[in-house]
Amino acid sequence: MSTRLRHVAEFSYPGALFPESVTREVDQPTLDAALAVAPTETDGFFRKDGWYAVKITAFHEKRYVADDGAETWVRTARPVKVRSWVVGEKIHADDIEPTDRNRILIANIRGNSTDGYGVRTRIGNWQMASDYDEVLPASAVTR
Repeated sequence: MSTRLRHVAEFSYPGALFPESVTREVDQPTLDAALAVAPTETDGFFRKDGWYAVKITAFHEKRYVADDGAETWVRTARPVKVRSWVVGEKIHADDIEPTDRNRILIANIRGNSTDGYGVRTRIGNWQMASDYDEVLPASAVTR
């Protein structure tokens, strides 16, 4: 039985309650490899400029062959996050204008981030900067 280490890039899109995502296999756990397989569609929900974050996960798998010759790959360990990036502008909670409209946003950043920073993504939604390994400007992912 053979084993393999497989890397998957997950591209996050804003959703109604939770993020939606598209996954693609990558040959290496790098940003360049992820961008090479990023969605390229120009219409619809999962379009090329609609994702705001990408996370690469490693999967350890073992190949099993059934008596009838059918093959399948089965995970042998928990998936491991290798690296993640969010695309947007990193902003400290103290630098957001303290208006009534921003009151809940500021409280969420202060209460849910480990460093007081949020990211206004290129799509316009907000994420905690501390949930990702690196914040990238939109120019870094447009190719």
